[in-house]
Amino acid sequence: MRIRLICNRTKGWAKRLYPEAKEYLESDGHRITEGNCDATVVIGGDGTIIYHKKSIDGILVGIGSKRSGICQLNRGNWKQNLARMLKGEPEKVSMLKAVINGKEYSAINEIVVRNREFRAIHTTVSCGRKTLKFFGDGVLVCTRIGSTAYNRSLLGPVFRKDLMCVTPIAEIGKNRKSAVFKYCPMTIKILEKSCCVIDGNEILDIGKKMKIEKGDSIIYGK
Repeated sequence: MRIRLICNRTKGWAKRLYPEAKEYLESDGHRITEGNCDATVVIGGDGTIIYHKKSIDGILVGIGSKRSGICQLNRGNWKQNLARMLKGEPEKVSMLKAVINGKEYSAINEIVVRNREFRAIHTTVSCGRKTLKFFGDGVLVCTRIGSTAYNRSLLGPVFRKDLMCVTPIAEIGKNRKSAVFKYCPMTIKILEKSCCVIDGNEILDIGKKMKIEKGDSIIYGK
C-alpha cells in the first residue's frame, strides 16, 4: 500500500513518533510516498488533519491524543491498531461544502456563521421543507465527525450516522435545540452583516446569505 505520512513537527511527541511509525509501516510492506496514495496517516491530532485536509489521499487514519475527535488512534495504542485499520473496511464520511464568492470551501468538522463584532444576529436556516429561526451569537453546521467537536461543547448531539446538524450558539430566543438533517442543500440568511468560520481556521465575509451542501467524502479508517 502507498501511504502518505504527515507529521506535525511543532509537537515534540509527534516528531519523535514519526520515524517509529515510518519504520513500522515499511516493515509491514507499505511504501511511504507522496501523491496518488492509498492511505494517509496523520500524526499530530485533529488540528493537524484539518490543516492538511487538502492533502488527504485514500484512507485517513489519524494519531492524536486521547481527547481527539477525528483521530481514531492515540500515541498509546497506535501500534496495536494501525495495521488493522489500514486493512479493514473503511467508512465514507461526508464533509460540508460552502461556495463563497465563486470559490468552494470544505469543512471536515463545522461551519460557523456569526458576526465579526461578536454581536447577536438573526439567522434563518432552511433545509428541505424545514425552516428554523434563531437569535443569538450565530449558528454552527457540523458533520458527523464534527459533532464531537465544537458542536459537543455547545451541548449539541453526538451522532454516528452520516448526517448534518445545526446548533445555535448562545441562543437568546426560545429555539435553543439542535436540529439534525439528512444531507440537503441548506440556505442560511442573516439580517446583519456576517462572516463564516470554516473548521476554526478560515474566516470569510459572507454578507447576509450563504449556502451549505454535502461535500466530498473522507474515506475514514475503522
